[in-house]
Amino acid sequence: MIPQQGPCFQVEEEVYVEPTAGSPGFHSQVVGFKVSQCLILEHPFTDSGAHQIRINDLLWIRCFRNKVLRFKVKVLYILRTPIPLLFLEYPRTVEEINLRESDRKKSLSQRYFFGSEG
Repeated sequence: MIPQQGPCFQVEEEVYVEPTAGSPGFHSQVVGFKVSQCLILEHPFTDSGAHQIRINDLLWIRCFRNKVLRFKVKVLYILRTPIPLLFLEYPRTVEEINLRESDRKKSLSQRYFFGSEG
């Protein structure tokens, strides 16, 4: 884990949210942030199981770039109207995962293709 100093997000950046409280994961976008204070995400209440998220729940957030940035944060506030938003604590540490350095596993699967002769 790398201590978080400056912003590691961009407004309108897509992130993946994985609740640790039993809700299914969902995609969202960064709406804004204040360094060392909060991260604000769109909250898709109707498009996923995200409606089960509650204040103080812990969430894993992943940003996908050349590297995957992953961090765990707590839900500070949920705004439902006029615009559904999630207010999250600002991450203190961020884990960087280099996709190209990850272990690769070989997978063999047998496939059959059927087609018409033409």
